[in-house]
Amino acid sequence: MRKIDDFLSAGVIIGCISNILTNIDTLPLIWVFGPELRFPWNDLAGVFFKPPELYTFGAQFFGFLATFGVAITNGVLIGVVLKLTGRDFAYLKSVVICSSSVMFALMVLFPSLGMRINQHSILNTYVAFFNNQPFAILSAYLFLRFTTVGLKEPEVEASKRQHSRLTFDPAPARKLEQKERTVRFVKPKKL
Repeated sequence: MRKIDDFLSAGVIIGCISNILTNIDTLPLIWVFGPELRFPWNDLAGVFFKPPELYTFGAQFFGFLATFGVAITNGVLIGVVLKLTGRDFAYLKSVVICSSSVMFALMVLFPSLGMRINQHSILNTYVAFFNNQPFAILSAYLFLRFTTVGLKEPEVEASKRQHSRLTFDPAPARKLEQKERTVRFVKPKKL
């Protein structure tokens, strides 16, 4: 299977896949917590619609589609960070990016839009925060498994660049030279 090298297309695809799986993961919480729990698609529908229309199927479906926009944004951000900084600690980088986007939404975006219901609900805040962690871990896994984003250039391509001869090596390695063999003639001993 050919791996994706473009961080933008990989972020879009991985964001959509991770969003589908984490939205399926959110559905069992309906039976556990009941109607007092607000789901991500409900909050995003609240960004676009006001209360009479907010509870219709069309508004909730639009909120569900808007979750893909947020997931794609997170996927592209993860791809950019992995491309710029490399693949080491990819899971940690992904968790930090996704957690910071949730914190931005809960602390800045929703209060500025007047959605104060999320500020006073401990259950909604924890579900939003901890539901985002599987998304981050799954996205990092998919980036590591199916893309080459963040990998270093192969040495063959790096040596073809013009400026590769101008690099500074603080401790150059000694070249191993073949030792010359000297032939020594020894006088034979007399018997």
